[in-house]
Amino acid sequence: MTFADALHRRYVGVERTPFYAAARAKIGKRALSPSVIFDDTTTWTSRPDAKTRVLMAEGVSLPDARYRFTPRASAPFPDRLADARHLTQLTRLSSDGEYEWRTSVDFALGSVTPTDWGAGFRALLGSAEGRTDADLRADVRSTLPKTTAALGRMFSLDTLHAQRLADGSTALTITTKVHPDWLKAGFPLYAKFVAKYVSPSAYHIVLRDARGMRWLDAAAGDRGFTLHLRILNGGLVPLDGAAQPMPDTLRLTMDASTKFSIFTIGMRGMQGSMVFLRAPSERGWVFRFDRAPEWQLPLFAASMLKSPLRRPFEQGGVLGKVSFRTGAGGQTYITRDFRFAVQESAIIRFFGGLSGSAFSEFDGPAEREENRFNAELFQAMRDDLRTLRYGAVAP
Repeated sequence: MTFADALHRRYVGVERTPFYAAARAKIGKRALSPSVIFDDTTTWTSRPDAKTRVLMAEGVSLPDARYRFTPRASAPFPDRLADARHLTQLTRLSSDGEYEWRTSVDFALGSVTPTDWGAGFRALLGSAEGRTDADLRADVRSTLPKTTAALGRMFSLDTLHAQRLADGSTALTITTKVHPDWLKAGFPLYAKFVAKYVSPSAYHIVLRDARGMRWLDAAAGDRGFTLHLRILNGGLVPLDGAAQPMPDTLRLTMDASTKFSIFTIGMRGMQGSMVFLRAPSERGWVFRFDRAPEWQLPLFAASMLKSPLRRPFEQGGVLGKVSFRTGAGGQTYITRDFRFAVQESAIIRFFGGLSGSAFSEFDGPAEREENRFNAELFQAMRDDLRTLRYGAVAP
């Protein structure tokens, strides 16, 4: 319940100081051409050394249903529910246009431990075992009615299929579809953004072990998303073959494409590793993408394709971590931390122009509508969870 409460507080009444709003916008538009903003004093809150620039912000949940982001030269780890620390760091790696971005967020979730989060996830998976499709749909509607209604303003649940297999495991298939038109009545600008940038996107992600056995298969396209899992005793087992415990490391393969205006940009065969963190003080995932994909680009852009798109993978890979971890004073954080390298070039500037345009369309009224959608969704989830716990919604 504290999870939903924290996220509701994060998205209700979001405001940013003028300095932070302007700096965030510059970074969003110039992420792939960082030399333009590297020496811009209105973008950074500190300069630790000649090669490093930092934008730090503190996110604070206020008592009057507002959430404020304020820039800080230095910000402590948050110690109250829903408060956060946001770090954006730019490091110049060389004089010929090589840079590294790091983004890190620590968001306070309360006192529920990482071990409890892991147990809750296993319980959620286990609840699908041995159930019929009708049972699962009825459970969703009866236990989370307000959450279902809030999600139903944008998504439909087209498939929720559980198949009991001979070994006692359950094969689970979930298919959802996004409907921008459903959003128009209450969130017209957010609906327009989703229709333009989210609906045309497609991807396929597969997790495999060292022997090539699939553990998860997720695909999106034509406004739909399909997830395939196989569950036994609340844990994931391979989609094919005999059930067995999940290893600590899996290989991840991803194909993806999206459309910017008249251009379709895609990649095939990006590969990396996914390591599971299972310590009592931290549960989560570490990602490293270390093999460059094959790029699908417009013909004029493909002619510019040389080493720059390979550089992030040659510099040690694209790194990321998402985890639940215990901090000082017993506070639990959800942490996300990502690093990737950029080498400026004609092709990278082309990508930067496309992504910068998308950010400009989102920044402002469309993002405010997205924040309101999320705030109402997590308020509904919080009310449902309170009803499950207390039998009635708390005032």
